[in-house]
Amino acid sequence: MEEHRKYERLEMTCSGLVALDKTELQAVDLHDLSMNGAALYFRHVPKCKEGDRIRLYFYYRGCATLCSLKCRITRVFEVDGRVCAGCTFDEHQSAVKKVIDELMEHAS
Repeated sequence: MEEHRKYERLEMTCSGLVALDKTELQAVDLHDLSMNGAALYFRHVPKCKEGDRIRLYFYYRGCATLCSLKCRITRVFEVDGRVCAGCTFDEHQSAVKKVIDELMEHAS
């Protein structure tokens, strides 16, 4: 598969929620994060597909930051029997930069 990422992704372990529409929330685990997007592992089979718009919510305890991000699902795939999704953020968020700075500080 051709690489389309613009930013380095940093591995992380963080729980979050995805709003698939105005009424349904699903639990996810964030696998990695960049300034432009994230990889999500769904805990249950999601009702989403490539191109869907979602809102991702997560709280990163390391820097006490709550993120609420509008995203578009760019890829849905499976890893070890779990449904995963790659998503891109609609716009850059200062909260994501704060989390990435914290992850980079602890990685070095």
